[in-house]
Amino acid sequence: MYEPADPLLLDRNASQEQARVVLGEPLAFLADLVNYGTHLIIKALGDGEDDMSRLVVCAGLLKHIVGMLDAAVVLLENGHSTMALTQVRSAFEATLYLELILQEDTEYRARIYLVGEYRRRLAFLQRALDPSTAPGSFNHDYAHIGMSTQTLSEEAKTTGVEHVAHIQSVLAQPGLARIDAAYQTKRGNKPFDPHWYELLGHKSIRQLAKALREGPSYDLWYGGGSQIVHAQSPTQHWSVLGDVAALKAIRHLEDAHSVKDGVAQVALHAYGLVVQKYLPDDFPVLQQKYLSDWRKPLRSRVKIQYEYQGQ
Repeated sequence: MYEPADPLLLDRNASQEQARVVLGEPLAFLADLVNYGTHLIIKALGDGEDDMSRLVVCAGLLKHIVGMLDAAVVLLENGHSTMALTQVRSAFEATLYLELILQEDTEYRARIYLVGEYRRRLAFLQRALDPSTAPGSFNHDYAHIGMSTQTLSEEAKTTGVEHVAHIQSVLAQPGLARIDAAYQTKRGNKPFDPHWYELLGHKSIRQLAKALREGPSYDLWYGGGSQIVHAQSPTQHWSVLGDVAALKAIRHLEDAHSVKDGVAQVALHAYGLVVQKYLPDDFPVLQQKYLSDWRKPLRSRVKIQYEYQGQ
C-alpha cells in the first residue's frame, strides 16, 4: 500500500492553493510570457527553407528555452520555487548559445552546434555496439548495473547500426564534413569531444557569458541554479532558530521572486534576439507588448515571508 507524505514536509494541495492565492498575478504574467514564446517559435521558424540556422535556433534552442520556462512556471504553480530555478538555469544556458549563434556567421555557427550533437549521438551508439570488455568500454563501465552490448535485443542492435550509418552519412555532407574534421582536430588525443563553443574560442560557459556581457546574469541564473542542481547548498533546506535548526517544507515560495525575475529576463532577452534576427518588422510590436502588458508585473516585487515555529 502506498503511504501518504509527511504533511509537515510535503502537502501538495496546500502548496498549490498557497501559490494560487499569493501568486495569482505573477503567475498570469509568466504564463503570458510562455504563451508568447510558443507563437514566436512557429512564426520565426516559418517554412525553414532559407537556412539551417532557423531549425537550430527556433525549433531547437528557442523551443528548449520556452519549454524550460514553462516547466519553471509549472513548478512555481505547485509551490516548488527553489527547484524552479534549475529550469531557469537551463533556459539561460540555451539563451547564451542562441545569442552566440546569432551574433555573426549564424549559419556556420548553427552547423557547429548541430555537428556537436550528431557526434555525441554517434559516439554513444558506437560505444554501446562495441563488444569489447576492456577498461573504459561500454560493457566494462555499465556491467555493474546490468547493461551491456549482450543485453541489447537484436532489433535494438539493428536499429543502432542503422542510426550509425545515417549519422555518418549526415556528417559526410559537404556543409558538415569540414566542421566534423575541426572537432576531431580540436579533440586531439582526448577521449571526449570539446564543447561546441570551444570551436569558437570560448573555454567555458562562464567565459562565454562574460564575452556576451552576461556576467551578472550568469551569476544569478546559471550560478544560482547550479548550486541547486549540484546539491551545493544544503543549508537552504533548513532555517536556524536560535540554537535549533528547523526543516523547511519541501515545497515553498521563498524563491518565487527570483523565479519570476529569472523567467522574465531570460524570456525577454531570447525573444528580442530572435525577433530582431528573423522578424525585424515585428520588433515594435514586441516593444509595445512589453510596455502594455509586461513592464508593470516585471517591476513589481513578490514578497514571501515564512515564520518557522518549533513543534
